[in-house]
Amino acid sequence: MSPITSTRLSLFLVCLAFLVPRASAQEWDHELWLDQRFSFPLSPMTFLRLRLSQRADENVSHLFEAFVQVDIGFHVRPWLTLMPGFLHDRQDPLNQKSRFENRPQLAILLYTRRERWRPNLQVLVEGRFLQDEPGFARFPLRPGVEYDLLTYRERPVVVFFSNEFAFDSRAGRFSRNQFQVGISLPATRRFSINTYYLIESKRLRDLWDHHNIWGLSFWWRS
Repeated sequence: MSPITSTRLSLFLVCLAFLVPRASAQEWDHELWLDQRFSFPLSPMTFLRLRLSQRADENVSHLFEAFVQVDIGFHVRPWLTLMPGFLHDRQDPLNQKSRFENRPQLAILLYTRRERWRPNLQVLVEGRFLQDEPGFARFPLRPGVEYDLLTYRERPVVVFFSNEFAFDSRAGRFSRNQFQVGISLPATRRFSINTYYLIESKRLRDLWDHHNIWGLSFWWRS
């Protein structure tokens, strides 16, 4: 990728931040998302990734969602990784009668590097099968950029941002937007802590519902 192309792509991704829908259905809620992620190499070209997540809303007073996700990654090319996976979601997990959802997924990851910049693009195809509801398909598209700020403990401190657009077959239209900015801090060679801020906008019948989300992720890589 040429320097001009890399610069244009970076500017384009910055502009995506201004596409977050503004029409709000209510006051913005504050949420906390926690993640624990584990990555295990299976071979030089494949890996296994396990993700556990807990999410609290209503100004971080109510645990409304928890899920477990398993992916297998294949490094097909230096710039391309394929990740088929499966996610099991539990809504309102502290309630014995809580509803669940299963999601088979396929993620396509495209990325390149230009000095400290790493533009990337994730295309996700997932089936959503909620309890007692007809299934449907969703297609999130997430362009983003990572930037190596400095080196610490032989690993870079990384600043990142992305903007995800989601389309689903049930609504037949653009249904969700997530703009994210954060930083990844290496604690050891195999463990890092990611903190981020995310604005999530979901389309309701006539308006958009917005949420302020503060996230904390723990990453282990063996």
